[in-house]
Amino acid sequence: MNHSKSLLLSTKTLSPAQVLLLEASGWKVLMHNFISIQWLPLALQLPYDLLICTSQNAVHSLLQHPQVALLKNTPLYCVGKNTQKLLETNGFKVLYATDYATELVAYLQTQLPLLKEKKHIGFLAGTHRLDTLPTFFSQEALKVEELCAYRTLLTPIKLEASPQAILFFSPSGVESYCQENVLEAQQQFYCIGTTTANTVRTHFPALREEQLFLPPTPTVADVVASVQKPTYF
Repeated sequence: MNHSKSLLLSTKTLSPAQVLLLEASGWKVLMHNFISIQWLPLALQLPYDLLICTSQNAVHSLLQHPQVALLKNTPLYCVGKNTQKLLETNGFKVLYATDYATELVAYLQTQLPLLKEKKHIGFLAGTHRLDTLPTFFSQEALKVEELCAYRTLLTPIKLEASPQAILFFSPSGVESYCQENVLEAQQQFYCIGTTTANTVRTHFPALREEQLFLPPTPTVADVVASVQKPTYF
């Protein structure tokens, strides 16, 4: 398929190499950060028996804390292979990592006897975090302190031209885009994961299966690659 006259929107800024990859496929690439991140001061209550981290943004917030060095020996669970890489690069010990919060919950259920012995678990997340993990903590009566590490701000713009393809990297990105624009029947949507894809469905109930694509793993690089080799949701 020739995309030489087709506009592709990325709802976050991509690397120059990623842009070149898309342009080499014939797309005209437009980028705008539809969300921004505001770091929040973490009120850590050390020591922790276990830390749970759901995003790279939470890690970046943690790395800015003056007591971060005291947490390097605290075992940690996380969501996302890039989150795991960022943690390990900075000297943290990741015991278990998975792509989705639902998968982490499934693993934590197998660890319940051990978790219930923990007196102080820290859960780092953002203001727009999902209820998946907190609901699990509550149902199992686990002693978990939620630490709000960052605030997600919506930064929408109104587009002058309608893109044929849109890359979405978070549910918040979908929400931001839809504040000023509408999802259309002729568009293709490349979503980083199932939660983001379901948010597209919420805003566009008439969505057809052939409009929606997900990468094999939820990373920015794989979203870009999926434009070349799309996989239906």
